[in-house]
Amino acid sequence: MQISKDALWKGIIDNLWDDFILFFFPILANQVDFSRGFEYLDTELQQLLPDNPTLKRHADKLIKVWFLDGEEIWFLIHIEVQGYQDKLIGKRTYECNYRIKDKYNRQVTCLVIYTDWNRKYHLKEYRDEFMGTLTIFRFNTYVLRDHSREELAPGQTH
Repeated sequence: MQISKDALWKGIIDNLWDDFILFFFPILANQVDFSRGFEYLDTELQQLLPDNPTLKRHADKLIKVWFLDGEEIWFLIHIEVQGYQDKLIGKRTYECNYRIKDKYNRQVTCLVIYTDWNRKYHLKEYRDEFMGTLTIFRFNTYVLRDHSREELAPGQTH
C-alpha cells in the first residue's frame, strides 16, 4: 500500500510538532509554552475551506498553541506538497488567512513549504488590484530543495 505525500507531511507535523516550531519559527519558539501542548483545529479549517475539485488542498493544518504568558495564539500552517505548477497558491493562502481571521478573530501566521522544483510558482505574496484598491498579502515560505540533508537534520535551524 502506497502512502500519500499528504499523509506523510501530516504525520511529520503531528509527531514532531515541537521540532517543527523550533525549526520554522525559532524566535517564536522561545515564547511557546510547550508544556500545555497544542490543539489541532483541522475540523474548523475544513468547515472554512470546503472541498473544491478545481482547487487542490493538501496537508493544511490549523493549530492552536499558547504562549508562556498564557496568551493563546493560532497558527495556520498551509503546506503544499506538490509536483505541479500552481499559480493559485497565493490566493488560497490569502483566503485561508482572511477566513480564519474573520471567523475566529485571531492572529494567524501562514507558512507555505515548497517541495517542487519550479521556482516560477514559488510565490511569497498575493496581490489583488481593482479600480485603485490594492490588497497585498505576504506569507512565510520555505523551499525544501534549497537545503541540504545536513541542514535539515534534527537540531539544526535555518
